[in-house]
Amino acid sequence: MNMMPTLFGTNSCPACGRAKAWLSMHRAYYVFRDVNEPGVADLAAEMAGGASTGAVPLLVVPGAGGGVVEGFQPERYDALLRTSRTLRGDIIHTAFTGRPSGGPALGGLGVMTPAASAGWWALSTASMAASAFHGYKRNNSVGWAVVWGILGGLFPVIVPVIAFAQGYGKRAR
Repeated sequence: MNMMPTLFGTNSCPACGRAKAWLSMHRAYYVFRDVNEPGVADLAAEMAGGASTGAVPLLVVPGAGGGVVEGFQPERYDALLRTSRTLRGDIIHTAFTGRPSGGPALGGLGVMTPAASAGWWALSTASMAASAFHGYKRNNSVGWAVVWGILGGLFPVIVPVIAFAQGYGKRAR
């Protein structure tokens, strides 16, 4: 059985389009299945466990905190989003790693929260500047400053550690 949150609907249904837009806007992880495809309507009935009348859109969220929502009901979607670990991923883990825990959605890829993205940007920028300074002072070369700066931006945790181990800004012998 599919453990991913699934939105059943049709491509021509306006309410289904609003449901997909709402879920995407709230960064919810889900799979869309068109009930006009062979066997999908039976899958929807099976996943809903008899809790559906066959109307679309039908959002089925399996697992802890999951449920079934028939029709486009943003307030019920929001309640599911707050309680379901499968639909929203683990907020704390996502904030620090930029990936949902467990990683079933999108092959383990996720979207960084704005706070985590801003923090990572600040760390990368500071590391790039410090590493470029070290590269210039250590080798008296703009070329080495550029190389160290690029490496500091790409690897903001390890490159400053290497720079400090080399004596941060002290000339090479």
